[in-house]
Amino acid sequence: AGSDPRPEPWWGEVLLPAQDGELLPAHGLVLPGSPAAEWFDPEVLPVLDDHVAQRPGEGLVLAGVRAGITVERLDARAVVEALTDLDDPDDDATLVTDALDGWGAYLEHLEEVLEGDDLTDRGDLVVVADLDAVREEAWGEVMAALTRGEARRAVVEPWGRGADGRAIPSYTAWWLQHRGGPGPR
Repeated sequence: AGSDPRPEPWWGEVLLPAQDGELLPAHGLVLPGSPAAEWFDPEVLPVLDDHVAQRPGEGLVLAGVRAGITVERLDARAVVEALTDLDDPDDDATLVTDALDGWGAYLEHLEEVLEGDDLTDRGDLVVVADLDAVREEAWGEVMAALTRGEARRAVVEPWGRGADGRAIPSYTAWWLQHRGGPGPR
């Protein structure tokens, strides 16, 4: 109705059929014919059923179906909660962080870097999801996509500074350096 809907994290849990007929959460599927369908390994992120994909794509993307690079925002309080309760997270942020490869290792890195600093006054942590699903041959295109818009912010902007003045790397920058991305590790 002319409004700009703000998707809720749980929308991505809506079950939709993949091309093989298996029902999967929307956030675990890619839109056929989209850049995501070319970039991501279909064994990790299968392609949405063609019949369902004929519906308006904007609604499917709002529900979490991947069409390209997916940028998410995590409230600083959600990250603090995750740090204080690594073993039992139970909020909506969990639905987002489930798509973040190495999230637990990143939180451990934050604990090390922050050494008890207060995080609650920080802004959102901007992250790029699904980087672990990128096909090896697609990294050039994905890296180009990571240089634009909010995805760029998720890579180049640190999440503030620690008490000692060191920059706190964003999740995405940390992931590219420590977990994956193009080139040898």
